Amino acid sequence: MEKSKLKVNPIVKLFFNIYFPFVSTKVLKKINNVYQTPQNGTEHILIVDDEKSLSEILKKSLMKFGYKVSISVNPIEALKKVKKAPDKFDLIISDYAMPEITGIELYNKLNKIRINIPFILVTGYIDINLKTELKDKSNTKILYKPLNINALTTEIRNFFD
Repeated sequence: MEKSKLKVNPIVKLFFNIYFPFVSTKVLKKINNVYQTPQNGTEHILIVDDEKSLSEILKKSLMKFGYKVSISVNPIEALKKVKKAPDKFDLIISDYAMPEITGIELYNKLNKIRINIPFILVTGYIDINLKTELKDKSNTKILYKPLNINALTTEIRNFFD
């Protein structure tokens, strides 16, 4: 049995369009000004996240910029740490979705231990209720995953500078 030969036409023309969203240079300059290069600090930050590997990465990143960083993989453990030494931490960075209690519930409990403790809530959820729950609290900020170290360090400095 003879193999059939596949005919290939060497001249194939494909036409397609690629559309990219337009971003003006004015907008790009504004974005670059908002999130500048990461800024250094000396404050003590407590990271609360049930995913230890993510916490470790964040810890190493922040330590490169001079921050002292502690980790708690359990929100109840974090509450105990803050209760034991309320003035030890200058800022809390917490994941929203954790076992036992949410990041917002953690904030409310922490705020009873130390009023107006600076707090950054990190979440992958885009939920209008999150903004509503933290709306009137000037010492809180919501950042969305994936985290950008420039955005994070800028927000950290906004609390302290």
